[in-house]
Amino acid sequence: MDSPETRVDSPPAPLPRSRSNVVAVLVIGGVAIAAGLIGRQVLTQRANNTVFTPDPHPRPRLNAPFVTSEDVVVDKMIELAELTKDDVVYDLGCGDGRIIITAALQSGCKGTGFDIDPERVGEAQKNVELHDVKQLVTIKEQDIFALDLSKANVAMMYLLPWMMQRLTPQFEKMQPGSKIVSHDFYIEGVEPERVAEVKVGTRQSRHFVFMYTVPLRWNPDMPNKPPQQGIADRADAAQAAAEKSGAKPTTVPPDDDRSKPNTKPGDARLDEVLKSDARE
Repeated sequence: MDSPETRVDSPPAPLPRSRSNVVAVLVIGGVAIAAGLIGRQVLTQRANNTVFTPDPHPRPRLNAPFVTSEDVVVDKMIELAELTKDDVVYDLGCGDGRIIITAALQSGCKGTGFDIDPERVGEAQKNVELHDVKQLVTIKEQDIFALDLSKANVAMMYLLPWMMQRLTPQFEKMQPGSKIVSHDFYIEGVEPERVAEVKVGTRQSRHFVFMYTVPLRWNPDMPNKPPQQGIADRADAAQAAAEKSGAKPTTVPPDDDRSKPNTKPGDARLDEVLKSDARE
């Protein structure tokens, strides 16, 4: 009699390779998601437990970007101001201090630079020390719109047009004969004493320097564009023309009677020089 056939169980067939890869990806993905959730919870908890304090020295809101005046422009500003060692100069929005420092080096005048940006103030103070003018120049962190300009007889600046207009009431409180010297931007509606064009760099870019005297000479008939000449410039041109034609030279043209009071916008009577310009 034959012996019964022995039954042997075969091992289970391995999973297909593609199925095993899917399982591995799912396991790794699940672990990553869990880790991300746990990490997020930890970070959120730490953020909730953190007390944020404001910066004790917040950066001020600046009125204008910091743009330097080229050296040749600074030299022209000082030239038009005719500075001496007896002058007291305020540099409004002094930036790195180059205008007031150069003025002190060239003329020996005393002055103060004002800026609202502490970074610029620090830079200007370093430049004062570097050029050894500490006995002449002081740099202060201060809002120029809160300054008493009557303590200075010269104000120099490179500011935006709206800033020039806003400063006008402060300019008018300066002592008679005081000078206001501005790089590129003019006081709308006011006759400058001098206007100078300066060409800068290899491309000869055009810059202008405007010099005003106090009391300001208002002219509501002035066009809304930069003046090409000042009162003294016209006087010089009239004298040169008179000398060329052989006429008797004059130091002041007939239409510029400086003994008469200055006028304000809206006044019925203008200075003779302003009337003459309006007729032209």
